Amino acid sequence: MTAKEFSEILNQSGVPCKPEHLDYGKEFEPHTVPRTVDVMAAMKLLLKHFPKLDGEAILSKRTLNSVFMESLVRRDQFTDRVTSPK
Repeated sequence: MTAKEFSEILNQSGVPCKPEHLDYGKEFEPHTVPRTVDVMAAMKLLLKHFPKLDGEAILSKRTLNSVFMESLVRRDQFTDRVTSPK
């Protein structure tokens, strides 16, 4: 498959991409793609083209909900200032 063909599939799946954006020699870091609604929709479409695609190897293990919950309990100068009673 050429870079042009692959970029067309990505574009059809909702992932903006040009052939020159693809770097075939570059290592991909697993579990780095956030599980957003758009990403999950694109993954569903990509699986139609690549049924053996291992989405779990691509998607982050963290959900948006877990990131949000972590931000609620995190303490730093900004959150302390915003959440502390006056």
